[in-house]
Amino acid sequence: MLLRVATALACLAALPQLLTYAGYVRRGDYPGSAYQPRLDAMIEVSRTASAGGPLAAMGGPWQFRGVERIQGDLGVPIVADLLGRARGRPIGLRTLGTLNLVFLAAALFGLVAVLPAPYHAGLIPVFLLVPLYSQAYVSADIPTIHGAFSVLALLLALLAARSVPPWAAALVGLAIFVLQRFRAVYGLYCIATMLAISAWTFWRRRERRLLIAPAVALATVIALGVAWNVGIGRRAQDERFADKDALGTHNAFEPLVSGVGWTPNEWGIEPWDPRVGQFLADRLGLPPVGIYTRESERRARVVYTSLWREAPGHLVRLYLARVPGAFRDQFVMGRLGVGLWVLATGIALVRGGKRRETACSPVVVGAATMVLCLVAQSVAIDPRPLYAYALRVLSALSLSVSLTSVYWTVMPAASASFFRSSY
Repeated sequence: MLLRVATALACLAALPQLLTYAGYVRRGDYPGSAYQPRLDAMIEVSRTASAGGPLAAMGGPWQFRGVERIQGDLGVPIVADLLGRARGRPIGLRTLGTLNLVFLAAALFGLVAVLPAPYHAGLIPVFLLVPLYSQAYVSADIPTIHGAFSVLALLLALLAARSVPPWAAALVGLAIFVLQRFRAVYGLYCIATMLAISAWTFWRRRERRLLIAPAVALATVIALGVAWNVGIGRRAQDERFADKDALGTHNAFEPLVSGVGWTPNEWGIEPWDPRVGQFLADRLGLPPVGIYTRESERRARVVYTSLWREAPGHLVRLYLARVPGAFRDQFVMGRLGVGLWVLATGIALVRGGKRRETACSPVVVGAATMVLCLVAQSVAIDPRPLYAYALRVLSALSLSVSLTSVYWTVMPAASASFFRSSY
C-alpha cells in the first residue's frame, strides 16, 4: 500500500516542472537565453521542406545547404522537415517547445514506469528540487532538455539490460537509435551504461541468457546506423544540395580537439569552432573547411591522435586537473553531495552484490555509470553549464537510488520483498 502511495506522489511531484515548462510553450515566452540562429535554422528547414527542398536543408530556391552547419544532430531538423512536408507550411517556435515538452514528460514519467516501486519515494524530492531542463537556458532550443536526454539514456539502458524477448530488445535498440539522432552523445552514454549493467549482472549471475537482450539492442542500433548513413548519403546526390561532404551526424573528434582548448595548453588550441577549424588547417598545412564536413572530422581524428602521441603526459594532467571542478561545480549539493554519493553507492553495491538476485544493483550501477559518463563529458569536451547541467540531474537521481537501496537493504523486514520486486 505504501509503495502505491509513493508511486502516486512521485507522479504528482513530476507535474510542477512539467506544467511550468508547458506554460512557457503555451505563451511562447521563455525566460532563458537561446542560440537564435539554431532556432531559426529549424524553422527554415521546415520552410524548405514545405517547398519541396532536399531533406534537412536550408536555403534555396536553387541551391541548398545542410543544416549541419548549425545543428550536427539531425533529430530535430528531421522532425521539422517531416512536419513541414506534411503540413505544407513551416513550423513555429511553439512546435519546437512542444517537442521539448514531450521529451520532458517521457523522462519524468518514464522514471516512474521503469524504476521499481521501492525507488519511487526517492524520486519525489528529485522531481521537486531538480528540474530536468536547464533553468539558465529555458528556451525552445534542444540543449534546454539535456537533463531529460540523460534520464532517457539511463532508462533505455536499464530496459535493454533486462531479460526481455528479442523483439522487445530490438524496439529498445530502435529507441536508442532515435535518441542518438537527437543527441548523439547520449546515445553513446546509453550504450556504455547498458554494457556496464550487463557486465555487472552477468558477473553476478553467470547466466548467458542475460546477454541476449543487450546484444540484440546493440545490433539493432548498429544496423540502423548503417542504414541511416546510406539514406542520408543519398541527399548529396540531389543536384540542388551544395554541401556534398556534409557529415550527416554530429562530429566526434572535433569536440575532443575543441575540449582541449578550455584549458591553456601547449598547442594554443581555443575551444570555439571556427578557431578549431583554423587550427586543424594550420596544423596539417591545408585550407580550412567547415567543421560539419567529413573532411573536417578526418582532420580532427588525425590531429587529436597526434596530440596524444606528442604529449600524453600533458593531456593527462590537463584532464585530471578538471575532474575536481566537474564534481564540485555541477554535482548536486557540491562536495557534500559527492561524498554522500560515493558512500551510498559503494554501500549499495557491496550489500546488493552479496545477494544472488542483485535486484537493486542494475539501477545503482546504471545511474553511477551515467554520472561518470557526464563527468567525462565535462572533463574532455565542454564544461559549460549549458551542457554540464545534465550532471546535476543524474547525480541527484543516482544519489537518490543509492540511498534508497541502502535504506531498503538494511531493513530486515522489507529487504526480501525489495529484492524480489526490484528488477
